[in-house]
Amino acid sequence: EAAAAKLAEEEAAAAAAKLAKEEAAAAAAKLAEEEAQKKAEEEAAAAAKLAEEEAEKKAEEEAAAAAKFAEEEAQKKAEEEAAAAAAKLAEEEAAAKLAEEEAQKKAEEEAAAAAKLAEEEAQKKAEEEAAAAAKLAEEEAQKKAEEEAAAAKLAEEEAAAAAAKLAEEEAQKKAEEEAAAAAKLAEEEAQKKADAAAAKLAEEEAQKKAEEEAAAAAKLAEEEAEEAAAAAKLAEEEAEKKAEEEAAAAAKFAEEEAQKKAEEEAAAAAAKLAEEE
Repeated sequence: EAAAAKLAEEEAAAAAAKLAKEEAAAAAAKLAEEEAQKKAEEEAAAAAKLAEEEAEKKAEEEAAAAAKFAEEEAQKKAEEEAAAAAAKLAEEEAAAKLAEEEAQKKAEEEAAAAAKLAEEEAQKKAEEEAAAAAKLAEEEAQKKAEEEAAAAKLAEEEAAAAAAKLAEEEAQKKAEEEAAAAAKLAEEEAQKKADAAAAKLAEEEAQKKAEEEAAAAAKLAEEEAEEAAAAAKLAEEEAEKKAEEEAAAAAKFAEEEAQKKAEEEAAAAAAKLAEEE
């Protein structure tokens, strides 16, 4: 009985020691896992903070270099804010997504404002050039009409002087010659009226041509303004697309790096624990 009691006591002690050893091993494994997780989180946070500081530094340098170009400034600002949001995504996904959306919205608003300003400037310049062209054409037509009117008046005065001289000479001739002179004078009067009508017609044609040229110039300026607006819109769409692609690539890269580092830390902790056991 004493031997059986001693054997039972030894078995109980062995079982208790084995249980304590298993519990200690489980506690050590759990502690190592928690330490590895904590270290991975700290390193991920440090990497995210470093990436954020680098992105902010790059943003300040690029903003100083591109201050004189409004549209380029908006594009670079969108890229910098998207990079900062991607870096924060490794630390807090929801906050980074909100920041990225705000940056995108601001970039779109600034690009739209720049495009609108360029369009308004182009429209204003086109209207000024069209107005100047129309005014120049009108002045040219007015000048030409005045010259033609002066020429017509001179011809009329010369014809009147010739008629007066002819009347004086015909007064000394016979009655038959006076009748013939009167017929000739009537013919000259008809010619004079015809010349005046031709001068008026030429003036109207010049005015019509000037109006047509002014309308053509205005239409050409409008088409150029539309082309400039289309080019601005295309540039804005390309900038938005590029910013979205770069932001997505940066976010994916940061996520893959954090995941890879966490896996490496967990594998190293597991190997170390296995070696210690």
